[in-house]
Amino acid sequence: MLEKLMDEFNIAELMAKVEERTPYAVVAFQECERMNILTSEIKRSLKELDLGLKDKDDRDWDFLRTSKPSSGPQKMPVKRGTERSSETTAEQSSRKELPPRQTPLRTVAPVQRRKTSMFEDAEGDDLLDVLRRGKGPKKEEELWPARSTLDDLFGRGSAAKVLEKPEPKTDISLPREKLLRAKEIKARKKILGENRQNAEMERAARLRTALIPLDEVRAEWEKSSGPFHKQRVAEHCAVFRDLFRGATFTPWVTLRVEYSQEDEHVVPVYYGNMVTPSEASSPPAVSYEADKGSLWTLLLTNPDRVTNIPGNDMQSGKEICHYLPPFPAMGTGYHRFIFLLFKQDRRIDSSEDVRPTLCHRLKLRTLSSFDLYRKHEDGMTPAGLAFQQCQWDSCVSWVSHQLLNMREPVFEFARPPVYHPPQVKFPRHQPLRYLDRYRDSKEPTYGIY
Repeated sequence: MLEKLMDEFNIAELMAKVEERTPYAVVAFQECERMNILTSEIKRSLKELDLGLKDKDDRDWDFLRTSKPSSGPQKMPVKRGTERSSETTAEQSSRKELPPRQTPLRTVAPVQRRKTSMFEDAEGDDLLDVLRRGKGPKKEEELWPARSTLDDLFGRGSAAKVLEKPEPKTDISLPREKLLRAKEIKARKKILGENRQNAEMERAARLRTALIPLDEVRAEWEKSSGPFHKQRVAEHCAVFRDLFRGATFTPWVTLRVEYSQEDEHVVPVYYGNMVTPSEASSPPAVSYEADKGSLWTLLLTNPDRVTNIPGNDMQSGKEICHYLPPFPAMGTGYHRFIFLLFKQDRRIDSSEDVRPTLCHRLKLRTLSSFDLYRKHEDGMTPAGLAFQQCQWDSCVSWVSHQLLNMREPVFEFARPPVYHPPQVKFPRHQPLRYLDRYRDSKEPTYGIY
């Protein structure tokens, strides 16, 4: 059986032959490593079984030799067709006699275990240890299952970058009282009990005629899990990273922004939806819930700003810079336009930041949101958020020529030439059209390809 077993794979030689380590190649290396472990375990089991069978034969012969003869001299049984030589008899007599019921000691060949694995890094840490899924520190006699580390897959140093803990972000959101979990569960059970006792609701649900009030569902979502969902979307779109340089906040106040159209329709601004510059050509209508006597600041990072808004009366606030329609240049892709709502603790003096009534000079309109927040950090706190994405359309040309009085900028991507490694005289494992990479682009191919 031992002779029929296959030899172990030479992993180092296989890895040297592979030029590009694709995921399929990594899986093949893992399977070869597992096959080597399985083969070594089978060899070890067969060796132990062979030694056990040999010890059993020796124990049977010892039992027959040490048993008392019944009457007269008794000859040692000899296998038919063979004769025991004097050397074999002398060897058996020199063995140590054991009691018939005592099992002789079994000697097992030491199992050869590999001290290092090809899937370990330079410090000897296995991926299971790095991910903290192992069973503690690795011992020398233990053989861990083969796993490919992140460094083997993505290059040296990638595991530390992927597994490092992100730096904690500064929370600058409004303070909010946390509701007790017991009270929430009690309120939900009360609502469920009332619904179960409502016969009309039960009948409508059974007949599939029940109507779900979407406005009430949305209002409940805005109060419960909606602010956390908005925060996650804003983090995904890098809003906090670009505006507050890593700080984050939870938008507890619902900010509603709508652009009115000529056909009595409105285009709402949610959290990253598409709004064309033509639809956003006029100032939007902004609304939110506010207590009487509170002060707020609205900022559009185009940038435009209105401060000292009493309650939710936008017309009574002090406008720092008037509204300018979005003008994303051609070829620059999607632009984010973010509405930020700040709650003020006191009245803010913004006389230094006031712009002219009709300010169409981009240099005067330039304002850093981060510097603005740092300047009035003690007096206002971010509370609401909404943002849209815009791309170039024909309205941008009108804004550039009529309002900004400048030529419309157009950007094009200059694609770099394709890189090809130096040509080899005898290419191996290359596609059929290998020479076309180094052919002059003006040279004809004569319809071969």
